[in-house]
Amino acid sequence: MTHSIWIARNKCLHESDHILEELSGGTQLQRAITQEFNLGIQNLHKSFQKFFSKYPSPERILERPLRERMIWFKTIRTARESMHTAIEDDFSHNGPLHRWIGLKRVEELSTRTSTKQK
Repeated sequence: MTHSIWIARNKCLHESDHILEELSGGTQLQRAITQEFNLGIQNLHKSFQKFFSKYPSPERILERPLRERMIWFKTIRTARESMHTAIEDDFSHNGPLHRWIGLKRVEELSTRTSTKQK
């Protein structure tokens, strides 16, 4: 009985969006999303316009669940990195944050791009 209560407690604690945001990078994600909105669609293929039109302001995406915000950011950031657009923020210099959001390392993107061009 005690073990099942402990398991349930840990599940609630560790799978909570609040915990993930506070301890894993939610604050940095919020700043990075705002920065992406400030950049807008520039240097991105027009197919990414839908990601900005679905959420016409950073406030609209920031009110979505954490997982949805992470996917939005990962999609836009991956597109920018593949276009070799340098973005300076916490995600560009912090390996654990880069991995948390699910981004490939910049070096991996460069290697894949140069391999495809050969």
